[in-house]
Amino acid sequence: MKYDPFVATSLQARSNGGMSGRDLDPTGTGALGHHGFVSDLIAYASPKGPFTASIGYGPSEDDGLVVLDVKYNQGGVEAFVAYLDAGDRISGGMVGDDSAYTAAKVGGQWKSGAHKISAQYEMIEITGAGGASIDPTVLFLGYQMKMGKNTFALQYGDTDYDVSGMDNTTYTALGVIHKMSKTTRVFAGYRDTSDVESVLSIGLRKDFKS
Repeated sequence: MKYDPFVATSLQARSNGGMSGRDLDPTGTGALGHHGFVSDLIAYASPKGPFTASIGYGPSEDDGLVVLDVKYNQGGVEAFVAYLDAGDRISGGMVGDDSAYTAAKVGGQWKSGAHKISAQYEMIEITGAGGASIDPTVLFLGYQMKMGKNTFALQYGDTDYDVSGMDNTTYTALGVIHKMSKTTRVFAGYRDTSDVESVLSIGLRKDFKS
């Protein structure tokens, strides 16, 4: 989620073909996405350093939830692998009870001076109670350039649903963010999600800190 400077705006990649979100979460809530929260979990995270890792297990009656990740971050280079197996915690939603959801993503980011390049690839498997499954993959590519108080961003995404009769969804976004102060910024940009919608957006964000 931190790779997308337009996150939480109408220009964001999440749920718009560039990153998974509510559209590819069988619960229909987005809880299994990039900002998800998991309750009743036992977890361990390694000490901070160039390499970090964490693992978590959510006990359950039949099949527990498992999350894990490994990340490298040093000298302007970051790379990661993350995995989630939701176990038997999914009920209702788009696939009904007794369904399964697993997801893995790999990615990284390179920074040099005013430039930043990000990439992420998601592999998701959703299996319904009747055994039918979809295995979508989601690609995200992003480029950012800082110029004074401005950050220019160009982003591309592609979602392949791997289902007969469903076309791929592509995502493109182009915009600029101007930082007026530490707590105030304005942004403007254009997003296109193929066969869904095109959006022109202008906004302002103000953070209040005590």
